[in-house]
Amino acid sequence: MLVLECETSHTVSTKWFHNNKEVSGMDHRVVIQEGRTHKLVIKKSTLNDAGSYKCTVKNQKTESNVIVKETKPEFIRKLQDYEVTERECAILEVEVSSDTADVVWKKEGQPIATTDEKFKLEKDGGVRKLIIRSTSIHDEGEYTCALPDDQCSAEVTVVELPPEIITKMVDQTVTKGEKAMFEIELTKGDALVRWFKDGKELQFSEHIQLSIDGKRQKLKIYNTEMEDAGVYSCQVGNQKSSAKLTVKQPPLRFIREPPDPTMAPLDSDATFVVELNRSDVEVEWLRRGRIIEDSAKYTILSDKAVKKLIVHNVRHEDEVEYSCRVEDLITTSKLKVEVIETPPKLFLDDDKKVYKIKNGENITFTVKYTGTPTPQQQWYANETLVLPNRRFQPTIDEENVTLTIRRVEPEDGGKYTIKLRNSSGEASADLTLIVLDVPSKPGTPELVEVTDTSITLHWKAPESDGNTPITNYIIEYHDRETSRWTKTTETITSTTHKITTVETSKEYTFRVTAVNEVGPSKPSDESDYFLIVTPTAKEAPTILESLKNVSIGLKQELRLSCVITGNPKPEITWFKDGKVIKSRMITYENHVAKYVISETTDTTSGIYTVKAHNMMGTAETSCEVVVQEKPTLRVDESLVDQMLRVDEQWKVILKFTGYPQPDITWKRNGKVMTSTKHTYYYSDESSTTIVIYTLERDDTATYTVIAENSAGSAERELKLRVVDDLIPKEKIAEESTAFDKPSPPEGPMLIKDIEKQSATISWNPPLDDGGLEITKYLIEKYEIASMTWTKVADVEKTVTSYTVQDLQTNAEYMFRVYAQNAIGKSEPLESKTVSIKSTLKVPSPPRAPLEVSGMTATSFTIKWQPSSSDGGSPIIEYIVEMKEANRRVYRKLGSTKGSVTNFAVNYLETGLGYNFKITAKNAVGLSEPFIPDDTITAGSRLRVKYEFSINDETLYCLLGIFPPTKLHTPTPPSCPLNLRVTETTSKSATIVWETPESDGGAEITSYVIEKKLEYMPSWERVATIGSSRLQYTFENLREKTEYVFRVFAENSIGLSQPATTNTVHLRRHATVPSPPTAPLEIRTIGPNAIVIAWGIPESDGGAPLEGYNIAIKDTKKTMWMEVGRVAVPIQKFTIRDLQEDHEYLIRIFARNEIGLSDPLESDEPFKVLPSTDADAEEFKEVTDREPTSYSTTTTSWLRENNMDADIYSYARGRLLQRNEYFFKIWCYADELFK
Repeated sequence: MLVLECETSHTVSTKWFHNNKEVSGMDHRVVIQEGRTHKLVIKKSTLNDAGSYKCTVKNQKTESNVIVKETKPEFIRKLQDYEVTERECAILEVEVSSDTADVVWKKEGQPIATTDEKFKLEKDGGVRKLIIRSTSIHDEGEYTCALPDDQCSAEVTVVELPPEIITKMVDQTVTKGEKAMFEIELTKGDALVRWFKDGKELQFSEHIQLSIDGKRQKLKIYNTEMEDAGVYSCQVGNQKSSAKLTVKQPPLRFIREPPDPTMAPLDSDATFVVELNRSDVEVEWLRRGRIIEDSAKYTILSDKAVKKLIVHNVRHEDEVEYSCRVEDLITTSKLKVEVIETPPKLFLDDDKKVYKIKNGENITFTVKYTGTPTPQQQWYANETLVLPNRRFQPTIDEENVTLTIRRVEPEDGGKYTIKLRNSSGEASADLTLIVLDVPSKPGTPELVEVTDTSITLHWKAPESDGNTPITNYIIEYHDRETSRWTKTTETITSTTHKITTVETSKEYTFRVTAVNEVGPSKPSDESDYFLIVTPTAKEAPTILESLKNVSIGLKQELRLSCVITGNPKPEITWFKDGKVIKSRMITYENHVAKYVISETTDTTSGIYTVKAHNMMGTAETSCEVVVQEKPTLRVDESLVDQMLRVDEQWKVILKFTGYPQPDITWKRNGKVMTSTKHTYYYSDESSTTIVIYTLERDDTATYTVIAENSAGSAERELKLRVVDDLIPKEKIAEESTAFDKPSPPEGPMLIKDIEKQSATISWNPPLDDGGLEITKYLIEKYEIASMTWTKVADVEKTVTSYTVQDLQTNAEYMFRVYAQNAIGKSEPLESKTVSIKSTLKVPSPPRAPLEVSGMTATSFTIKWQPSSSDGGSPIIEYIVEMKEANRRVYRKLGSTKGSVTNFAVNYLETGLGYNFKITAKNAVGLSEPFIPDDTITAGSRLRVKYEFSINDETLYCLLGIFPPTKLHTPTPPSCPLNLRVTETTSKSATIVWETPESDGGAEITSYVIEKKLEYMPSWERVATIGSSRLQYTFENLREKTEYVFRVFAENSIGLSQPATTNTVHLRRHATVPSPPTAPLEIRTIGPNAIVIAWGIPESDGGAPLEGYNIAIKDTKKTMWMEVGRVAVPIQKFTIRDLQEDHEYLIRIFARNEIGLSDPLESDEPFKVLPSTDADAEEFKEVTDREPTSYSTTTTSWLRENNMDADIYSYARGRLLQRNEYFFKIWCYADELFK
């Protein structure tokens, strides 16, 4: 303390100044006056008190200069131990001897950062305070306040509060089968929570699980059942929270519906199957709307949620609609008798290949066939297409194809070919029609010999026998004196005949008529007149009919004959190859020389000559006889096409005929074979045999046997396919030399159902699968214009037809198909060039919805959706018809051109309802009409708003003098722009759009979202959202279903026209993803901390990946604990505060909207080793940049001054099985857990 004192001569008031600034005496400096003595007392002087002091009175003053020497600050009041209740503030306070001295606060020897919001430092004169906000158990410890040369310390003790529930449970309502979850948040993450249902403590299982994430605990009930409903509660100490779980029955729906149509082969059973999401309901089955009862025809089965209707022995009359109805749900499927496509096959017996009919009669060819669908028929007569007319009438039914020819003419005879063709193939067969007619006229009779009592005549046989053997010749004659013809009565079968009924010395003329089973021919030309007198002149032999060359088979009768005249009767000699023939079978009667060989042999062939000789001369005639037969081959048809296994035996025997004996040749895939030890073939006199005793894969081939001689040749193909038993893929690499790529698919490739932008191709499986099962077919197309092959699709091994889409009209294409097995793909089967041209049809009807805009009292505008198909020809116009709601007859209003789909309707009566009918028209004709159900009332939505300012002109307007200068009529907005689908999954779809181009003069207030199944006519409103949102996600859609979505913009006037998406195909058969891929990398990054990393799954399961779940398990415990989740594309995670010397297993699950994959699990436990300072630095660096981490322990649970950290055993009874608990050892444990 410093006292400055002065004395005045009188008792007066004085003023004190410090550095020329008046001292008030109100701070630590006090002014005292005692009579004439004046004092300035400076308490607790500081360095600031140094300087010049003066005391003044009137015009006098006295001065003094004060020097203050600095002293070291000291604690006047030191820290005291402090006890505080958790979450309250703790205030540590000291007082020092210097107001300006600074102190340093420390906790456990470490300075406290002034930037830490947990702490607040205050300075008031010599008092220094440390305020610890919202204390927790972590704030306990020794706190120190330090001056440069002194310090003091105190222990802060935090009295821990019992745990409390911050966020309580909330009532839940879920649908049966869904997951229910109750969540609480505690003040402490280590609190012991007990869970109850209806007052009974819960036992956790796969159905009911508890998830602990720090201070949050979640009770999860998976696949809820009705019995899960009730009151759930949890208890922490004396605190409780409860909530009610309500489980509702799910809305009834079909999980599985019968396909439409339902296919069943003829005379088999058709089964309709539906599956509901509930099993506690019964269904009704209906046929054309009438309830079906259980009977011999119908069987109704129910197996929980699966319901079946079996229609027995289906016929074509059963092809109607069948429905399943339950409550307000109904599903319908039409039964169609399945057409199993098979190529046509004709069945023609040998005895029905030749038809004989008399000229002028009717004939019907009838050929049995099989083939589905019913093939198209074409008949050819002598290679010329037969067109149906009155005489030629082709027909076809389910079993037979026929051709009827009325009033057959001779020109109709010949070869007839029937060709059948359907989508699976074609077949043909040949028939022969022989038109039986009378023979043509024989040749003119010629004189062979005449005597006084007889005449012998010869004539040439008719050129045509009328296609049936001549049975008789009739000889007619008359003399010169009469004109009446006389007929012979005997049966004449040869062309030489002796007539004995003539008279001597008369002249006769003769004619001959040939007769067959049809009738007599026209008579031959008349002969000259012959005189019946024995001639006296001698005549050398003359050949009237020569020998004819003959080709004949073995063991047949051979007749050689010629007609020879001469006088005297010539001597006849037969020769073969120049050698005289002597045989009893040689005759010369009636001037006919004959030689008959009863049975031909291999020596019969040769040159045969007849020589006739008399005294007048010699004549001869020769012919060549060839004995030969065209080869034939016969084999058991069951051996023609075989599929055998490796190591089996293949043996085929073929019988052959033919003379000379045919030469036998074997070919393999078109190349001549040689017999080997492996493939052995041999031939004898009447058969040829091929044998492979031990088949190998390489023996798959087409084997051809050819029999050939001078008369011709015959051949048969044998197809052999050698296959292995199915072998697992893992063995293929080991035995790859035993397998090969398949052969190309079998042709021909058929192309059918050619439409405007598509064509359907079909093929047959390859003959050789390479010894391994075919895995798929690869399809490619080739556009002739671009000259490039492009891939179309890969299809399953069971598929042998495919519809190629997105083709260009009027373009030419080729297609090719590869077969593929585990070794590779085959050579391709290629099609012929095909031109894509559509078949024009009428368009489909215009489509809903019918939208109305621009409503006034007497007019409005309607708009509809264009036809989904123009039938292959552009739509010319839409025809609009209208009727009043109470009338029946529509009247035409007009039409729109081209693609215009709106129409203004005027001159209507206000308040009257109208209905409309709209028809599309193209070059082919009119579509079916679109008749909306809605009745539109004129003026029902009239909203007109006049806006104008008040001025002279508008006042005149109000008086009716002239109209307002400004008239504004708001309208609905234009439709939203650029509506598109951005993402689809198996059960959801997201759409986005842009604001309309025009708001119609009124602010857009909202957007209306609607959806519908693609095949349904009606729309379902889904949501109305604010105008600021330009995106919407449809949830809980049906898998494997096609949807259409649309969006309206809305203002105060009404709705815009909708913006509509194309058909949206939801991804089918989405499942959980495959597990994350190995390796699971684990790396220590710091004290008790690791970072893990993994690879993305091979498959997302058909739905986008959402993220990954991470779980760990201490090997000393039995339960896995989820420690975190990350979103894609993150593939690593940091886990902290693991316990040293403990071993952990780690699992990573991939997650999509369907659920969690199987886990990727660490191969062996990972041991946490003691950490080092270097680890700590790396840990700080990593954890500063890692966004996700999880701590499994709390290091503040142990207090070293109260118990040793190596005490880790504790016993407690009545714990829940397979649950994890957290414990603390605390000095006030009895009180805390009371």
